[in-house]
Amino acid sequence: MKMLRKADYEIMPWKNGMGVTSQIDIYPDSAQFPDGDFLWRLSSATVSASAPFSKFDNCDRLLAVWKGKGMKLNDHDLPPLTPYKFSGDSAMEGVLKDGEVMDLGIIYRRGKVSVDMTSEEFTKEVVAMTLEPGFHYFFCVSGSMAVGQNLLEEGDTVRVDGAQAVKLSGKLGTKYFHIAAMPR
Repeated sequence: MKMLRKADYEIMPWKNGMGVTSQIDIYPDSAQFPDGDFLWRLSSATVSASAPFSKFDNCDRLLAVWKGKGMKLNDHDLPPLTPYKFSGDSAMEGVLKDGEVMDLGIIYRRGKVSVDMTSEEFTKEVVAMTLEPGFHYFFCVSGSMAVGQNLLEEGDTVRVDGAQAVKLSGKLGTKYFHIAAMPR
């Protein structure tokens, strides 16, 4: 397991220069973004004004709002904690609903990797999971939680590589995202 603390995320400009994002992780670890040999890049950004999204040819994107009241992507309503998949080739305009939001997004190479993102909430204090092969990210949306021995606070992430059993623990109502990336 690899602990990825919010305080250690790499701050970088958006490709279109209209804001900044916090890069949480990139795969492979030595890959360059946006023009290098990355298979995926997981990041979180504060969106404080309506603006066009950067285009990423030959990539797909999954995006979810984790703080704030949501936004609209073109004609698609994006309420909080609801992942939305769209083509990185598409022209997308993000329009805020009611003030700034923080999003969590993964950009990944189409045809080279499959990605799934789900929003979860603790309905019991301990959850045992058997993970499929691939790479799994657990991003803490609210409160605090543990993945194995790693304690996550709001905005922190843990990456789990490969198929294995893991134990998640947290208070009832704690929310998190689970992102699974499977290279093809």
